[in-house]
Amino acid sequence: MVKFKSLALAGVLAAGLLSLPLASGTAFAGTSTASCVKEKVSGYTGRASCINLGGYNGYRVVVECVSNSGRRFDVTGPYVRSGWSTASCSGNGAAGISGFVDVELQY
Repeated sequence: MVKFKSLALAGVLAAGLLSLPLASGTAFAGTSTASCVKEKVSGYTGRASCINLGGYNGYRVVVECVSNSGRRFDVTGPYVRSGWSTASCSGNGAAGISGFVDVELQY
């Protein structure tokens, strides 16, 4: 029974830490009041757009990519205050989107 309580406490602590903004001055869109759209444009490119930024200064898209050799990496678009932030895994088909397309907000 003690083991279960300690695991439950560890889960609560981990969840609390994950809900904190990132130390680099950014936060992912799920943690704010900003209203964002994120989407895959193709198998290589993702984009994001936000409105109602509140206290944030901008946003950018974050795309999870995988190369033809299997290496995984993230690509980010430029920070913008309006319109679309776009990022591509590859310009020549050497890498494609493997997972998420997310939004990172900037303080």
